[in-house]
Amino acid sequence: MCDAIDYGTTNPYADLLIGLGADQRLYVVSEYRWDSRAQRRKMTDVEYSQARKRWLASVAQPQTNVLGVRPEWTVVDPSAASYIEQLHRDGVSGVTPAENTVVDGIRTVASLFAGDRLRIHPSARGLIEELPGYCWADEKAEKGEDAPIKVDDHSCDALRYGVRTTEALWRPHIPMLLEAAA
Repeated sequence: MCDAIDYGTTNPYADLLIGLGADQRLYVVSEYRWDSRAQRRKMTDVEYSQARKRWLASVAQPQTNVLGVRPEWTVVDPSAASYIEQLHRDGVSGVTPAENTVVDGIRTVASLFAGDRLRIHPSARGLIEELPGYCWADEKAEKGEDAPIKVDDHSCDALRYGVRTTEALWRPHIPMLLEAAA
C-alpha cells in the first residue's frame, strides 16, 4: 500500500491511499484533502503530518474492517522538502520523493484506466471531481509539447506520483500492462 501526497499550503493538499487488489488492479481506497482557501486556514508541516496520521488511523483495513492502516511507502511531492523532513522526524517509514516525470506518469495512469486496471473508491471525491478536467494544454500542444493544464489537479498529481513512483512494485502483478509493453 502506498500513501501518495501532493503538498500544498495555498493550493489544496491531497493525499491518496493506493493499493494493489487481489484482482490485479490498483485501487484508490481513500483520500484526505485540505483546501486552505475553502477552510480559510493554512496548516503547517506539523499539522499536516498530524492530520495524515489521524486520517490513516481512521481508514479500515481491507477484508477485516479493522481501523488503521500503515502504508509501506509514503510518496511525497518532490518540491515539498520541508514536509518530507517533517515526516522523517515523525518516524514515518518509507518516505520518498515522488518520481515526477509528468508525461510518462500521465500515460501510465491513462493506460491503467484504459485497461480497467485502476479503480477509485467513491469516497475519493476530490480525485473524482478533478479527473475530467485533467487534460492537455492546447497552446502547448500547438508547439508540439505535451503538458497538462495546471488547474485543479492536486489529487490527480498525487495519483500520478503514487502510481509512477511505485510502478516497479505493482507492474509485475498487472498482466495487461506487461502484455501491452511487449
